[in-house]
Amino acid sequence: MTKNYEITKGGFTVKDTKTNHILKVTYKSGVYQGVVTMPEQSIQLPLSDWKKGENPFRNDTCFEGRQTGYSPQGYWWFRINTSLPFSQILAEVEALSNTGGFLKKLFMPKTKNKVKLLDVVKKQNQTGYIFVDIINDLGESTEGIMASSKLIQMTYGYARRAAAIALYLQGLIDKDGYDHNLSFFKAIQLKTEQSVDFQEQAFTHAIEFMQTYNPIITRMLVKQMAMIAQDFEVPDEKLNDEELMSIIMETYTN
Repeated sequence: MTKNYEITKGGFTVKDTKTNHILKVTYKSGVYQGVVTMPEQSIQLPLSDWKKGENPFRNDTCFEGRQTGYSPQGYWWFRINTSLPFSQILAEVEALSNTGGFLKKLFMPKTKNKVKLLDVVKKQNQTGYIFVDIINDLGESTEGIMASSKLIQMTYGYARRAAAIALYLQGLIDKDGYDHNLSFFKAIQLKTEQSVDFQEQAFTHAIEFMQTYNPIITRMLVKQMAMIAQDFEVPDEKLNDEELMSIIMETYTN
């Protein structure tokens, strides 16, 4: 499905490409407020507010509803499919908005700077795919990550980007999913620190984190995957980890 959403730290918008129905949600002070617009019915339907950490969407990829009971004006209905699951959209809104307060930054304990990404992420996925486990573990630990230091946030950005590149090469996510993760990486980069030393440190920590899943993941491997994803057409077939590594290794010698 073509990307049909926009995410910012202040909320998100999803527009169904078939019905043209729109879900627009704002996020402020831990509270979501939403409205559904059905242009062809000339109706705007406000939603009940919900709080950070809650997910009112029972179906993670489709939000729909219709009027029950009699109405002299006719019956309203809406259907809004999303190309990115609502649970992930909510997690990313909260991640982008969690910049921390002045006092929190001013009085941050010195020991917190020694905490690494591995200390924040709970490793609990075992899918049989290295990079699926990495990106799922990261996604399930997003709240803790974004409440940590800028270095941990940027380390998360590098690890998530590397995992997304691998999944794209393996045929496990499409181009839209790949592009979305690259955009999210750039957003994290802009909100943390752009110095060369900081970025290099974050990348190094990301490699160290991913090597706890498999020591074969090196700086060269990640850079080679990024080069292939950028410069070559990805075939329409699914690769397991062994097949992916074989292709990457082969490019080293050519």
